[in-house]
This record gives sequence, C-alpha cells and structure tokens, in this order.
Amino acid sequence: VKGFHVIVTPSGRKTFYFRYYDVNRKNQRIKIGVFGNITCDKAREISKSFAGDLAKGIDPKKVKEDSKSQA
Repeated sequence: VKGFHVIVTPSGRKTFYFRYYDVNRKNQRIKIGVFGNITCDKAREISKSFAGDLAKGIDPKKVKEDSKSQA
C-alpha cells in the first residue's frame, strides 16, 4: 500500500504510519498503531482504507480527528 510505513525505534518499538499529501500538498502522517497492540495485517488494512478515502477526496486525518472529538 502506497504511504504505509513502519518506524522502528532504537529500543525496538515498531509503530505503523500512513503518509500522504493533503490538498495543499503538505506532507501528512497518521499514526495507525504500535506493533503488539495491532498486527501488521490489520495496520495494512487500515492503511488501505485511508488510501481509499484519499481517492474519494476525503482527508483521513480530519476524519480520525472528528471521530476522536465525538467520542
């Protein structure tokens, strides 16, 4: 999936992210989760849904922030 990547810290912590450009061509990054709390397959699945939202013109970061504020 384009934009899906993992950052591994020196301590060995693996964090999944989705990176994309917003409508203003600004680089954006959304944290998906930490390995152990979420599997690689599940993180990739979430990343695919974010990519699908982008294709529809929906900013996944705004959707995630909106859902957090409603919770």
